[in-house]
Amino acid sequence: MKINNNIPALRSLHLLDVTNSALDKTLEKLSSGKRINRAADDAAGLAIAQKMDTQVRGLEIATRNSNDGISLIQTAEGSLTEVHSMLQRIRELCIQASNGTLSADDRDSINNEVVQLKEEIGRIADTTEFNEMKLLNGDIDRRAFSTNSNVADIVAMSDTVNPANYSFEVTQSATKTKDTGGAVTLFDGTGNSTLAGYININGEQIYIESGESSETVFAKIRNLADTAGVNATTVSPFGNSKTITLEAQLFGEKEISVTGDTDLIEGLGLDSVHFNPNTEGEYKKVSNLGISIGALDGDVLVNGIEVNFLNTDTTADILDKLKAKNIPGAEFALDLTGVDSIIVMSTKPLVIEAKTAGAGDVAVAADLSSLASGTALSSSSVRCVPEDNIDTTATILGGVAPAGADIEIMVNGTSAGAYHFAANLDLSIPANLETLVGNLNQLAVPNTTFTLDETGSKLISYNTNGDTVTLVPSDNGDTDDVDAAGFLGYSNSSVSVQTGFGNKGHSIEVNPTNIVFDNPSTAAIEGFPIGTTVTTSGKKIVFEGSEGFQLTLQGGDVPGNVTVNILETGPLDLQIGANEGQFMAIRIQNLSPEALGIEDLNLSTSTLAQDAITIIDKAINTISSVRSKLGAFQNRLEHTIQSLTVASENMIASLSRIEDADMAFEMSEYTKQNVLAQAGTSMLAQANQRPQSILQLLQQ
Repeated sequence: MKINNNIPALRSLHLLDVTNSALDKTLEKLSSGKRINRAADDAAGLAIAQKMDTQVRGLEIATRNSNDGISLIQTAEGSLTEVHSMLQRIRELCIQASNGTLSADDRDSINNEVVQLKEEIGRIADTTEFNEMKLLNGDIDRRAFSTNSNVADIVAMSDTVNPANYSFEVTQSATKTKDTGGAVTLFDGTGNSTLAGYININGEQIYIESGESSETVFAKIRNLADTAGVNATTVSPFGNSKTITLEAQLFGEKEISVTGDTDLIEGLGLDSVHFNPNTEGEYKKVSNLGISIGALDGDVLVNGIEVNFLNTDTTADILDKLKAKNIPGAEFALDLTGVDSIIVMSTKPLVIEAKTAGAGDVAVAADLSSLASGTALSSSSVRCVPEDNIDTTATILGGVAPAGADIEIMVNGTSAGAYHFAANLDLSIPANLETLVGNLNQLAVPNTTFTLDETGSKLISYNTNGDTVTLVPSDNGDTDDVDAAGFLGYSNSSVSVQTGFGNKGHSIEVNPTNIVFDNPSTAAIEGFPIGTTVTTSGKKIVFEGSEGFQLTLQGGDVPGNVTVNILETGPLDLQIGANEGQFMAIRIQNLSPEALGIEDLNLSTSTLAQDAITIIDKAINTISSVRSKLGAFQNRLEHTIQSLTVASENMIASLSRIEDADMAFEMSEYTKQNVLAQAGTSMLAQANQRPQSILQLLQQ
């Protein structure tokens, strides 16, 4: 027997510690319900369990996201339900307004309701929101921008328009049918009408009473024109010698017809001699040589506008007076190719009349008759931009262009020719400028003619296609080239002109040969799909192609080249999965009245009401298509939620099998370890008592 080391007690203590440790773990599992409470419990199992827990949490959030998406879609679709109802109501009104039994006042009342309905559709498109996010104004469609909104800007696009750059050329901006009549002669000295009769504008008519004041007569004409889809304007106060301008309210090929009692129409200056609103051609005349005023002063009416001339007026004075009057539909410039010639460019034949029967007025009208009867300009001539509107940086600076200098003539940014200065040329000498203009024209730049303004201080380019023409240094690093272009005033400016159509309005025009199409052999999208067609109406441009491709744009005020950039960004992405990239894109196109094409809807005449039916049908189809798409989105999301729920349940079950404790097993372990702990404690006590027997030996 040994006293220094109680080996049985030590062994009992060790085994009791092992049992207590196992008992502690069992108690931890029973109290937490988890098999893995720390990495030491099961390192691999913990890693797997954490991944699964991440997925479960992500699936739960994705389910909530999907429900939020359904709420957003229901908000948008609910608003479109009302838009649908309003469009159906507008269609009913169109059919009602088409009926010939209605009076102008009846259609005006109908039109008032249509105006209110259009405003409400616009309000819904602008204000329908979900979580402060606008839904129907195009904000959750693909981002797009135009490189030149003055030429054309994006309105709406279909879902099949892919991100890319879409380029095309607008050759003519939209115009409205418009003309100004001759001088009014209807009223007596007190300002009252001397005639009575009917006047009819586009099928709508009113009766003018003899003795009515000039204000009353014009108010009747203005209201009549408005009913017929035309704006009537004049210079106040209205009366004799004033003119009436009629302009269609809509862009495009809209005719203006004025009929009625012949004497009344002539008294209002709206007879066919003075008023030609539907002319297609453009009158371009150059006056006979040597135009001047004779021995008498006099006053004349030029297209109904009074101009006063003196017998001392030179050709330059005549030109200045004509330009100062801003005669509607006419522009004037000096023709430097002849002596004292004036170029007239107008939308209708120039009408020059003596203001009175006085000798001076009659004589001056005869002196200026060549303005109306001069030689027609060639078909390649175009309507010029009035010189006052030309960029002042195009003014010739009058320096000396150095010998050896070279300049490039650029048309729409592409070189179309070059000019070499063989010797120094003093640009302050008028004769040198005329020689330079002649030399530039000898280069025969396609569709381009150079000339000087009436002061000889500005170099002007006329291009029959309305292209932008500039003069730039051939070498920006060559000082002589830079100086020569700078002296001509073109180094940092451009002057462009556009062809004219006459008085009749025209829809915007797109050059079909300058549409950039995609190359199917390359992966990148480089333009419009092959087979895309373009249609125009008023200022609206619509490109349509296969697979529902549709790109709608609004034309601007100037022609030119433009590129529409469609970006990837913009659509609303719903995160409907637990991992990166698991999202669903929701796009809702712009559904404003402008995008639906109903902003200019007018039911003031039966003809306009008939046209409106087709427009409304297209708008209804658009809303139906969008609602159908939203319904498909919602159905998909409902299935997505079901799928996410099932995936989450299965993932939780798998996680439970790895992470959760088997309570029955752990209870058995607890019972076992508890019994062992009690036995170990008892044995340790007995082992500690054994050394006591040694004392009995020592007492013996």
